Amino acid sequence: MPERMSILPGSFGKENNSAPPDDDFSARVTIPENKEPVSKQTASEPSAPMTLAKRVRSKVGLTTALLTAAMVSADAPNFYQSPERSRDVWAQVLARVPKSQFDGHPDFFVHHHRGEFTTEERRERIEQVAPGITIFHDVGLDFYRVLPGEDLIKIRKKLSALPEYGYLEKQLFKEESFNIRPRSVEAGMWLPIPLENKDRHLSDEQFARNCDQAINAILKNERYGEMVKHILEKVSREQLIADMVASAKQESGGRPLGQFEFERWEPHHHCYSFSAFHVLMTGPGLSARRNLAMTEGQLYNPQNGAELYLAFLYEKARETRKNPANFFPLTGERLLEFAKFYNGSTWRKTNPHYVEHMIFFREHALAMLEALKRGEQPPAMPPLPHHAEPAVSQHEHHIHRQKNNHHPEHSHRHEHHHKHHLIRHKRYSPGEHSHRHHHPRHHR
Repeated sequence: MPERMSILPGSFGKENNSAPPDDDFSARVTIPENKEPVSKQTASEPSAPMTLAKRVRSKVGLTTALLTAAMVSADAPNFYQSPERSRDVWAQVLARVPKSQFDGHPDFFVHHHRGEFTTEERRERIEQVAPGITIFHDVGLDFYRVLPGEDLIKIRKKLSALPEYGYLEKQLFKEESFNIRPRSVEAGMWLPIPLENKDRHLSDEQFARNCDQAINAILKNERYGEMVKHILEKVSREQLIADMVASAKQESGGRPLGQFEFERWEPHHHCYSFSAFHVLMTGPGLSARRNLAMTEGQLYNPQNGAELYLAFLYEKARETRKNPANFFPLTGERLLEFAKFYNGSTWRKTNPHYVEHMIFFREHALAMLEALKRGEQPPAMPPLPHHAEPAVSQHEHHIHRQKNNHHPEHSHRHEHHHKHHLIRHKRYSPGEHSHRHHHPRHHR
């Protein structure tokens, strides 16, 4: 059996599976001109939107009711604003939102060629902090080098003995800690060290501002800017922000953003996914990260994660010969098509409530943005419809929260028998960083 090769962070997936940076999106995809204003309703749609409560109480099926109401609310009359005016308006509105702990750190926005550190930079970022403890310091995220014979219990004990990682002793829930199944841990891996919970939490309003900032940044990107321009010809900036917030909320199971780690081991792809959108670091996701010149640690910044989401849509669209602008706004038939595009053809089986949850989160995001625009306190999110466990992410991976009196590392069976919320996680492109000996193969 051949010996496994030990690889430093940032050096995985040396094969080049991305298209040349100068590839022109508009030259490859014919985007039909949108001759109707964004605000125009179609004749087949109801004349007024239904409230969420009315839809839920309706005798009509939940999916049908939600889809109908969402189509109405998405295309309801809106005054037209030029892209420049809309940008300025939302910059002013969202500037009133308190900054998060991710703001004010310029290192998150330093580009690294193809998303990789140089050999010299990698050497400087690797530190032996104690006997048997080797750490790689990415931007905003540390990685631990797994030694032969170690499991998560041993790793947690070693790291929590250090003052800077002492919080790991009490941070036991799988999704809030080492977000990897115990049996997937292998010697030689670079294991992401969880952030302390308080250093990761975001409000929906803060994330909306990050999405707005990401849109501005991507519009200036030579590779991805044209795609976002086409999307903004079909929807308002407000709608696009709401779609992005809804996608991230779906990934978090409807819980506050950052309650769970922004990385997750994806066993079927043998790599991690990163960001609030859990984009796999392989295939389209890996290509997006490389072309954005971001390291995996930099993806923990929510603005960078939102940029990755938009770039991923472009890369995935190239792979599947789709026009991503045709998915927006994420309502009605467009959302059904997006669910298949984003989650795979088996989404109805692995994530049957994806569409209802996306509409639910999108409606709340729009209400939040409207309240911010009026200078009012955003409404609290109502509970998910009764059918739902926590919202399911794109793919079939089940994650159960562990009880405080159990170490998640003690038994693989905990992943399958815990009574707490079930969350399925979407598979993006398997990443190339710290997490495997094998080169991940991207999924989305």
